[in-house]
Amino acid sequence: METLADRCLLFVELHLEDVLQYNQLKNLPEGQLSDLLTFLLSQRKQGSRSLTQRNLTHFFSPSLQELNLQDFWLTDSVFRNFPCSELTYLNLNGCHLLGDVGINEIAIGSPHLTHLDVTGCGRIGGESLISIGSLQFLHTLSLEAKSLEESAIQEYLNSNPKLGRLRNLEIHRATNLPHSSLLSFIQTVSQIESLLISLTHSCFIDGLPTICTSLTYLSLRECNSITDLNSISNLPLLTHLSLIRCHRLKEISSGLNGRSIQLQQLTVAECKKVSDYHLLPEGLGENLEHLEIVGATFGKEGVVRLKRIVGVAGKLTTLRLLDCREVKDELYIQVPKEVRIRHLGVAFNKLRDGQTIQRFGETVEELDLTGTNMQNSQIEISLKDMHKLSRLILREAHRVTDGPISRLSNKCLREVDLTKCIRLELPQLMHLPYLEKLTVCWCPKLIGLIIIDCPQLTWLDLSGCIQVKEDGLFSMLSTSGGKMKSLWLRDVVSVGLDNLRLLPRICPRLEKMNIAKCRVMQENTKEEVLGVLAKCRWLRRII
Repeated sequence: METLADRCLLFVELHLEDVLQYNQLKNLPEGQLSDLLTFLLSQRKQGSRSLTQRNLTHFFSPSLQELNLQDFWLTDSVFRNFPCSELTYLNLNGCHLLGDVGINEIAIGSPHLTHLDVTGCGRIGGESLISIGSLQFLHTLSLEAKSLEESAIQEYLNSNPKLGRLRNLEIHRATNLPHSSLLSFIQTVSQIESLLISLTHSCFIDGLPTICTSLTYLSLRECNSITDLNSISNLPLLTHLSLIRCHRLKEISSGLNGRSIQLQQLTVAECKKVSDYHLLPEGLGENLEHLEIVGATFGKEGVVRLKRIVGVAGKLTTLRLLDCREVKDELYIQVPKEVRIRHLGVAFNKLRDGQTIQRFGETVEELDLTGTNMQNSQIEISLKDMHKLSRLILREAHRVTDGPISRLSNKCLREVDLTKCIRLELPQLMHLPYLEKLTVCWCPKLIGLIIIDCPQLTWLDLSGCIQVKEDGLFSMLSTSGGKMKSLWLRDVVSVGLDNLRLLPRICPRLEKMNIAKCRVMQENTKEEVLGVLAKCRWLRRII
């Protein structure tokens, strides 16, 4: 429910230039100024362009503590004489124009930073590393290493860095750093407990155990020089391991044997050369809380081992087995009674029935069946006892028809995703009091939706549903669009100007809309369409 404060913030956003022109911000208390900036930045992520590089500096103040400027195209000049001396959190992810000068100004102006993300700042070099190295309170650092070379690392090493409090480190796109330079950099922060490395050709992992003896979390993404994990067994405290798109990796189990019993989280995604036998190590399961396998090929031996691991995983809360192929027999996993799965994803191409899912019905809050080949009856049986289910994902569930969707009765559902369910025609969603987000994209046979008693619906995406009938769509919006904030109708070709004129009345809170490639854009000028939509008082983003 929108409050008066929400409306006031929206009003300020719509008239920001006037507010700044007449210097209306000077009388705001520091806390309210920070709240206003946070709101404007969140609106910018959703498409608003009221906050720009030019007027952003009006919000910089010594008392500001958190600043999220992700994907803001900022130049170094914005941070000249940066006044935010109490800033502790700064996210500059995706600020592609930012370079050494800007990073140096930030390090001078905000010496108490504890969290800094400069991923995507592709222009940083040795000078930026030296500036970052002076931030003695830094606890979490994420940086882009694409432009860093061996000489930059040497400059950093010679500057006597003071990162003794750093615990979490992410290094992205380390494509130009050789083995020795990457290890030399990590050696200056040997006390780290969490490490993420992506896109490196360096086989640095062999030297890691002798440097980072406190490491508990290790994530390797697209590290294409790594073929095995034998050295991992020498990391005594490792509890979380994530391996994503390491295409030359052939074996996982041998590197984890002996340490696997302490693993609490294991994620293996799209490591295509790892066979099912070498995927899951012996001993895994006793302390396991999170198991996620994506894109693996399971044979009979792999299924047997998987059953055995989950069968002893009494602490398991997240189980995702997505896009896994070649399952030879039905995967019915016997699990301890104390297991309480909250996040479940199962989409084996040859899964015979829904027993695996049904077993966890009473505790599941999120169910991901992307790519499942289960039939309507199997899905209905699986959903029957899921009284706590809040998120249902059925992307590319090609056997699903209108029936199980129309009979959804999970009262806690907040989000339903039916993208590319190609057999849907006219599903009904009824009596879902908390449903907020409904995605029904690229369903070629869909002609409409019937939505009854879903009073909290704020997001509807029908992109790519080219057969949707205009009259039925706007009839549905007239009864269920009262709180609609986001409406995505790309490629819904039937939408015309006459019905578009109804939106200010039937969707009075609409903020974002996509009508690209609709009939209305082909038959009318852009100015005519914008003139009609101008009556939607809160609409700020039109595509």
